[in-house]
Amino acid sequence: MAGGMAATFTGTVTEVRDGDTLTVAVDGRPLTVSIAGIDAPELRQPFGMQSRESLNVLCLQRTAVIRSPGAPASGAENAGRAKAIKGSVACADEDVASHQIRAGMAWVTGRGDRRAPLYLLEDEAQRAHAGLWIDKQPVPPWTWRRMKHR
Repeated sequence: MAGGMAATFTGTVTEVRDGDTLTVAVDGRPLTVSIAGIDAPELRQPFGMQSRESLNVLCLQRTAVIRSPGAPASGAENAGRAKAIKGSVACADEDVASHQIRAGMAWVTGRGDRRAPLYLLEDEAQRAHAGLWIDKQPVPPWTWRRMKHR
């Protein structure tokens, strides 16, 4: 797909897998959505279950609007499985990534401008000791995954 056109999907959240992954029924089909810009603690990691519950309260059984850089993967390799995309998500007219970061339930990912809104929300959550920031040195999920896979 040339030109960088974004696709927009609307559906009902049927499952919250963890603090940064949802299953959304779009036109009667399941779509797995990884929320862009954040990485939440793994379920077995400290604050993993709280992060999932935070997302559950905001999104489960509600309408979600997903904006993604492209259409979901399709074809024989996905037969019988939910299609998967990465995108920005809004539930109850609230940006999900901002909600999770503000609550201290996820980290900002990527190497963006430290003055960008998500980074500013993360800084505020750290100063307020919100959620996972109650720990002096919380372990980011990408580090935790590396440690667990040795």
